[in-house]
Amino acid sequence: MKVYILFFVIVFCLSCHEKKSREFTLQSNGLIYTPAEIVNLKNIVNKENDEFKNCELNRTYYSKYQGKGHYIEFHNRMENGHFNDLIEDLNKDLGHDSLLKKYRKYIYDRKDNVYIVRQRYLNFYESLDTCLFSIDANYNFGKKVKVSPSGDDIIKTGGKNKWIYEFIGRGTFKHITVKAYFLTDSIKQQIIPEKYARSVQYVDCMIDTNSRVINPPDSRTRESSLSLLKKVQDFLVYVDYPNEPGYETKEEDLTPEEMYRKYEIRYDRWFKKKLEYIDKELSHTTEFKLFLSNAFQEALKFGNGTHEFERIVEKFTSAENALALKRRRRVVGSCSMDMSPRIHALSIARLSAKTRNWNIFLRAHLNLMNDHFARVSDASWGWSGRQTYISELEELEIDVFRLLIGSSLRVENVNQNHYQSSVGRIGRSLSEAQNRRLFENKIISMIKDEKLDNYNRYLIYLLYVNYIHSISNQAIRWFKIVSLKLGFWRYPKFLQKHILTLHP
Repeated sequence: MKVYILFFVIVFCLSCHEKKSREFTLQSNGLIYTPAEIVNLKNIVNKENDEFKNCELNRTYYSKYQGKGHYIEFHNRMENGHFNDLIEDLNKDLGHDSLLKKYRKYIYDRKDNVYIVRQRYLNFYESLDTCLFSIDANYNFGKKVKVSPSGDDIIKTGGKNKWIYEFIGRGTFKHITVKAYFLTDSIKQQIIPEKYARSVQYVDCMIDTNSRVINPPDSRTRESSLSLLKKVQDFLVYVDYPNEPGYETKEEDLTPEEMYRKYEIRYDRWFKKKLEYIDKELSHTTEFKLFLSNAFQEALKFGNGTHEFERIVEKFTSAENALALKRRRRVVGSCSMDMSPRIHALSIARLSAKTRNWNIFLRAHLNLMNDHFARVSDASWGWSGRQTYISELEELEIDVFRLLIGSSLRVENVNQNHYQSSVGRIGRSLSEAQNRRLFENKIISMIKDEKLDNYNRYLIYLLYVNYIHSISNQAIRWFKIVSLKLGFWRYPKFLQKHILTLHP
């Protein structure tokens, strides 16, 4: 055992941390917010600290409905008679083995002994839908089945030995898919233990559930008037300044983040000169004030501002006006390497800190941490450069672990706008935290806690695995995974198989 420990001590001492490129420019305090902005936020925290610390648990929280079952999927060109028979047998709750035997030749996919979770979600039309999805023995999430109202009633009453299915027909039903779960166990909820429920409640105490970072104009209003919008563009033409730098994409031996950093430095130098020109030559004229006022009103109404225009508004009107414009504009990334959604969120967070708007600041900053942004496409190779910025929250002296764990748990009866974090991103964030040992002990305790529902134990386990894989020191990563595998028998049985497949 001594040799084992000595080996890891030597490897640890000889290893070095991997180099990380910075996504955003750090201020003089080593953070992405200026010292003045941090002071503003600390003043809010100090003023509201008693309320934050004494956040009372005012309700009983319940887990998601969950249980065990089998998944089966039938596919393609099933003769109408057989299709009708299948639906009839599903409605009659024909036994699992009997149904498989009767319709074996139509089976496209099946997964036995999966763990099933009921989920409510907002669809494309902003209305609530219900589905079942599963987690298999290899810790894969998937096999979503949309649930009808009658199916949901079955789930809420337990549903043991019942079928929950979804029919999908295309091309006048020439192509047919039926996806179904057979519930081998009753689907149940559990009470979230008080010590974890307090973390869930803490999230709502810290972040007003009525607040939204983006408050865009009605899409119909904006689209119907898009061709008429020109006041913002007229203003930008009026304040045009020569020699705007371009974005170089052909520089060798530079990562996308490093290329952007060089571009940002060039652009900021140029834009500073532009602001000086506007201030000296234009800002005192009646024409400038009229152009700016008209453009601001148009952008506020229709959400057609730009990053450049909003910076000018901040300089020559107020930070409050610039924040209002940014919150009217939703930014969608074009691809994995498009940083514009994150730049937009950081701008909102900075302006919120400057104007002491706590609720918008915290949501915007958590969006940065969780990378909660829309992109047309998002390949995994674009993820590594997106930093987590947990140090900024630690600087504010709030209960960071409580906030992040509370937003990572999935609870049935939270408020609709309750903030939910990504366990993958939060795991990575905690790997950069100051008191990692304390976090580790609490996370491991949650995974082992039989009073916590299995779905949330799954999620916290996934958070912990992401935490380990995000540790920059390879020797420490290896040591933690080996330790986890050697002690796999201490963890829940439903996780043991996955633990044994882990690798550094």
